[in-house]
Amino acid sequence: MSRSRGKGFAGAMKRWGFSGLNASHGVSTTHRSLGSTGQRQDPGRTFRGKKMHGHMGVDFRTVRNLRILKIDTKAQILYVIGKVPGAKQSWVVVRDAAWKKPTTPPPFPTFWRKPGLVLPRFLHWRFADPYKQTREIDWEQKIEEMVAALKAAQAAGEGEESGDAAAAGGNDGGNLFAGDKK
Repeated sequence: MSRSRGKGFAGAMKRWGFSGLNASHGVSTTHRSLGSTGQRQDPGRTFRGKKMHGHMGVDFRTVRNLRILKIDTKAQILYVIGKVPGAKQSWVVVRDAAWKKPTTPPPFPTFWRKPGLVLPRFLHWRFADPYKQTREIDWEQKIEEMVAALKAAQAAGEGEESGDAAAAGGNDGGNLFAGDKK
């Protein structure tokens, strides 16, 4: 739970997702208006809570079912997967997803700490990670392999081009800067 970002004064289309009025057929300069706000003489007023234009944002919002990836026990940092409301560097309240008080110890990352328990630096949650294969690739080694393959292909290509160039009448062999050398 956190306070959402402030967006200032917003119209009904942005604030509530209204579709607005037609872009043609007699609608003049009121395309983004919200339309009717009430009935006729009875009740003769706009009901409280009507979705209208006004200040948007800066409200407390709760996002449920976010997953905690890991906990840094020394720096007191939670790594959360999902959309956390609020601006950067804002306070966030984290609660358990339990609706009633548990009778057994709750699952990770919450637990009942025993006195004198020394925690490791990082507490990790083990779950199926769709990006695990991508994260475990040694990118430096992969780039070196790609560069070596590219150089080998260029060397093989230059050998063929230079042979063809000699047969064609002494072209520069595909060197772009050959005209600079005199």
